[in-house]
Amino acid sequence: MGITSPLFPNENTSQGEFVGFGTIYDPVDEPENDGVDVQAFANFMRSTKAPPRGPITPDAHFGEKKFNQIGCNICHVATIVTAAAGTPINGGAFTVPDSLANRAIHPYSDFLLHDIGTGDGIPIQPTPNLQGQRPKFVPRHFGDCGLATG
Repeated sequence: MGITSPLFPNENTSQGEFVGFGTIYDPVDEPENDGVDVQAFANFMRSTKAPPRGPITPDAHFGEKKFNQIGCNICHVATIVTAAAGTPINGGAFTVPDSLANRAIHPYSDFLLHDIGTGDGIPIQPTPNLQGQRPKFVPRHFGDCGLATG
């Protein structure tokens, strides 16, 4: 985004070129935000619901069966239960509150890193969250992740 904060006080580079404070690209001293806006945005994102699942039609059942048959569900896990209340995560930076604890979510992801065989020189990538992707989904590995069998 190009906005520094107490969490990320140093400007990223653009293709190895420094674009931070003092360059023609960034006349504002660092950090550009005191963290209030970053926290407000994080709170907004945490409270945003995922789009609902579309109609459960015969085509949807067929697609789900194929999804599972070819092994997509190994990484794109349909249901995960969140951690218990009081669990520290992100190295202790966040503690799971009661409101987020022990909730069944349906992300179609395991949030882990996998070698998905894209051949793009990036050997390990996070499993993308497929929740709400039905209308616009374009697969990143086109089934060629070493698990698909046909």
